[in-house]
Amino acid sequence: MRCLITGASGWSGFSFVQAWAERYGKESLQLMVPPTPLHKLEARRAEALKAQGFNLIQHDLLDAPFPADSIQEFDILLHFAAFTHTEKNSPAVHVNDRGTRNLLEALGDKLKGTRVIYFGSCASLDIFNPAPDGVDEEQECHPLTVYGQTKLQGEVFLKELSTPFHYNWTILRLPTVYGPGYRPGGLFDIIKSGMEGFHPITRINWPGSLSLLYIDDLVAQLLHICENGAAKNTLIHLADPTPVPFIKLFGEQRRLPLPQSVGRALRAILLFFVRRIRWPHALFISGWRLCHLLGDSMVFNTANAQQQLPLDYTGFDEGMRRTYQNKIPGLE
Repeated sequence: MRCLITGASGWSGFSFVQAWAERYGKESLQLMVPPTPLHKLEARRAEALKAQGFNLIQHDLLDAPFPADSIQEFDILLHFAAFTHTEKNSPAVHVNDRGTRNLLEALGDKLKGTRVIYFGSCASLDIFNPAPDGVDEEQECHPLTVYGQTKLQGEVFLKELSTPFHYNWTILRLPTVYGPGYRPGGLFDIIKSGMEGFHPITRINWPGSLSLLYIDDLVAQLLHICENGAAKNTLIHLADPTPVPFIKLFGEQRRLPLPQSVGRALRAILLFFVRRIRWPHALFISGWRLCHLLGDSMVFNTANAQQQLPLDYTGFDEGMRRTYQNKIPGLE
């Protein structure tokens, strides 16, 4: 099997490349990376790929022309490339939707008979009153952020273009992914700050929970999908079946109590302002994140994933232990 991978210097893409190359060799991979890394860790991963002997195709998916002639035949396209920095108000976020469309249209007939795997996001949901067993794939999405909206539109383009270009598709909608090499500035940097000193977010008994996915579990499920042809032409909410309460996620610390009734009232007030008032971007994102901390809106119903992808998961305690060992596969 031959894979074309976009976003190969991103965290998930890089992790998958390491595992795939170990099984099938470098010659089975074509890797696309952005010309400008988003941060120092992504730059390190790009340099590591070069040092490992991979031939990298540098291209911004928002730019034309697309280097389609340099793409050789492939069996599977794993479209990792995305702009995930919700805290940044940047036009680069449209790599998620217009970039996806540009990629698929440029590849055109090269896609015939292939498999395209797209990575959606829990940020596309924004369902603040979920069912007790979590948000499933059938529920209508109402994304409030541009990031969530563009990731959802990328899903739409993927399905629409499968008919004229004759490919099979899979959408894996992901929760927060964690593990060694996690995104700088994200949730797990906040947790680390709380463990090492002080961060206000970790000092409150938030009433909600969220779904998580350990990076090695994501890679294992992807290998299973690619090798076994699983989950064709379907959307899957992929996460560890056991949600993690925020009180456990943020560790055993002295915290301010926050009763559920108070949390529900605060969330209703916040949602009113988040939905109806045009705030500066940073303030809007802070309010949006607080809404999720005050409930279970980031909890996936994983029944479909468990049925189609019957693999074991690492578990939160072991995953957290590995996350903060600072050993990043491929970058030691």
